[in-house]
Amino acid sequence: FHQGQFKEATGKHDQNNWNLYWKACGFTNSDYKNVKRWQILNHFPKGNTITRKDSLARCLKRMRMVYGSVYNFFPASYNLPNDYKKFLSYFTKVQNKKGKQTWICKPSDLSRGRGIFLFDCLSDLLYEGSTVVQRYIDNPYLIGGYKFDLRIYAVATSYHPLRIYIHQDGLVRFSTEKYTGSVL
Repeated sequence: FHQGQFKEATGKHDQNNWNLYWKACGFTNSDYKNVKRWQILNHFPKGNTITRKDSLARCLKRMRMVYGSVYNFFPASYNLPNDYKKFLSYFTKVQNKKGKQTWICKPSDLSRGRGIFLFDCLSDLLYEGSTVVQRYIDNPYLIGGYKFDLRIYAVATSYHPLRIYIHQDGLVRFSTEKYTGSVL
């Protein structure tokens, strides 16, 4: 920031005497209402709709209902505890039809893989708070027999008009062991 001619505001300062307000968490509605035309906040209103696992799952399911098979790129997903009855019904149906299936449970508000676990039996599903439960993809894409994920870095500077900048470099992370298909 210092190279970009920014300087940190310290102490008490005038509400109008800043250009960029950077916070690790979101802003309040009044922050968005009171921002001046030349001022920039580093979060959009309702941005957590796509950055939290539970909200993203909810949005993707809605899009699947509206647009159909175009949104079949993600596995069956349930937000617990709210969707527990729906999950239980689907879990039982799948187990009766196909036998034991692997599921993945992800805490909604954690990151970096913390709290994630796999299960194939309901008695192993122990969670606290909001979590997302999904069918585990048992035939993932592999590179040389290894699971991987892609990180592509982008910044959205506007939603109306939509303006997104994608960094020319990305990141590929590989597992340390070859995928065998047996996960539990």
